[in-house]
Amino acid sequence: MRRFADETPEVVISVPAPASVAALFETAIAAFTARGEPRWRGFERLLENVRTEWNAWPRHHDPVFARDGHWELGTRRHGSPLLTLVGDRYVNQ
Repeated sequence: MRRFADETPEVVISVPAPASVAALFETAIAAFTARGEPRWRGFERLLENVRTEWNAWPRHHDPVFARDGHWELGTRRHGSPLLTLVGDRYVNQ
């Protein structure tokens, strides 16, 4: 994963979720955070682990479930997607 000179987090990620899901997510982050480290490091490791596990599975025979290629995020009626995944980056189109 790319590292930056100033690694002070400047972004807050907020997702509405039931308390049970939020607790599970916090537990998962804690499992990947070493003692004395900031929580964002654990979150980063969690995401790396998810990506590794996801890519370890064989490709699905149905292209709807493809893990790479062209994906659209935020589909709208009668409009283009808000974001499109091209390779490993989301882009506005």
